[in-house]
Amino acid sequence: NQTPSAFKQLMRVACDSPVSMSLEKVIFGGEALDVASLKPWFDRFGDHAPQLINMYGITETTVHVTYRPITEADTQNPASPIGEAIPDLSWYV
Repeated sequence: NQTPSAFKQLMRVACDSPVSMSLEKVIFGGEALDVASLKPWFDRFGDHAPQLINMYGITETTVHVTYRPITEADTQNPASPIGEAIPDLSWYV
């Protein structure tokens, strides 16, 4: 689980490394995700594994309410996709 800001630092190291990772998922939360900033990650690793997931929710309630796997195609859209409600939760705008 990472904030997008913290992940940017890790992404630089991972993208420059020739070593493959056994990482399965990276879950983002805590701030808006700029999906365009993930382009170097997708160029290096593709969009299947490790899987990047954006989650959204307010801290005052349940922390995470929505779930959205991020794909390389998402880097073309400036919006931060927040996805759908986690199966046992609801959200309202």
